[in-house]
Amino acid sequence: MLFYETPVLNDREPPKGHPPTIQELVDAQLIQVQSNGISLRNSELQQRSWADYCEGLGQPSRYDWSLWRKQFSDHPEGLDYFMVPGENMEEFSQVWIHEISLQAIQPSNL
Repeated sequence: MLFYETPVLNDREPPKGHPPTIQELVDAQLIQVQSNGISLRNSELQQRSWADYCEGLGQPSRYDWSLWRKQFSDHPEGLDYFMVPGENMEEFSQVWIHEISLQAIQPSNL
């Protein structure tokens, strides 16, 4: 079971399809994907990242939140604008959380 997050856009409908990396593997007939559900929740990625950042801080402050938020938003892989944490402390982004199962496909030319 795998999970991935996608942004909530204006229409508040879950996006169709899969992220490019997963879709490329599907298109190459290397994997099959089964959707097990989609839910609208606060970003688990952001919550885990914030918890890791706070480890050992004791009582995190708004300043700590600002530093973490900037660091999280400057992530080298880039983030969709809609997935940037809020300015208020522990204001995590609302995202679609996709739960999927993957199965490898045996290439027919072997």
